[in-house]
Amino acid sequence: MALRMLMFTGADAQGRGVNVPIKLYDLGDGTWALPVVNADGSWSGGTLEGERTILLPGADENWDGTLVPVRVFDDPDSEAFILSVVAPDGSAVGSGGGGGGEVNLAPFVAPPTDGWTWLNQGTGIRTDEEDGILLEAPILNNTNVRGLMRTLPEPPYIATMAFCPIATFANSPSMGFILRDSVGGRLQSHAWTIATGLATYPLLLVGNYNSPTSYNANHLVWSPSVRGRIVWLQIEDDGVNRITRWSPDGLHWIAITSQSRTNWLTPDQIGFYAESVSAAWAAAAKLVHWVVE
Repeated sequence: MALRMLMFTGADAQGRGVNVPIKLYDLGDGTWALPVVNADGSWSGGTLEGERTILLPGADENWDGTLVPVRVFDDPDSEAFILSVVAPDGSAVGSGGGGGGEVNLAPFVAPPTDGWTWLNQGTGIRTDEEDGILLEAPILNNTNVRGLMRTLPEPPYIATMAFCPIATFANSPSMGFILRDSVGGRLQSHAWTIATGLATYPLLLVGNYNSPTSYNANHLVWSPSVRGRIVWLQIEDDGVNRITRWSPDGLHWIAITSQSRTNWLTPDQIGFYAESVSAAWAAAAKLVHWVVE
């Protein structure tokens, strides 16, 4: 069974929650089970086969390690998969309390591993993992974009990404799409951020940079209605306008801003980035989906 995407809701109204590591194992009957792993790495649920590790938001700091079994079903009518909460006896449980039930999600398309070039690498780290690319930005209390870039096609095009943000609720880390004019050096981010002084929960940001180390101004700060561990973003250039979209599931999109395609810069490169903007905490983004067409 080819696993495409896993996501589970249940964080509080502000999208906050301690990340709970989950190991995925094959039940041998066409489904996969997700037992919750304790903080010390121990768990119960049998021998793992085809092990994978994911992150599940929603537990608070008082989480006691109680198992929350979840099964993943292949939806025969679409390219998506379905998550359904399973009772201890193996029977499916309907939605209840906002955390269970069945959810259709878009499949991941793995990002390419070749064709990337560094933007302002410095002490940034790239790690190619089985299910994506991890980009780590070091502790640095000022603007310092660390990015991986690719050549941008001529319009019209639509670029779609999904990633897991890894950052603290401190200072103003950000990560997501980055557009670049390689001649003039200007950048524009289409990103996830935690902006100290604006909110204590994640926001979406379209921001203008003079360079990787010089921020100019916000073009847009926007608050999404749903905040999950996976962030879906999209940029479309239709030859006239540059449109930024956000989605909670990769299937249903909402345009959060539209600007002239030459506003601030005329980009010839596109990539993904991370920056910590913190004297105490590093930041990272794990890219798990990338399509430009």
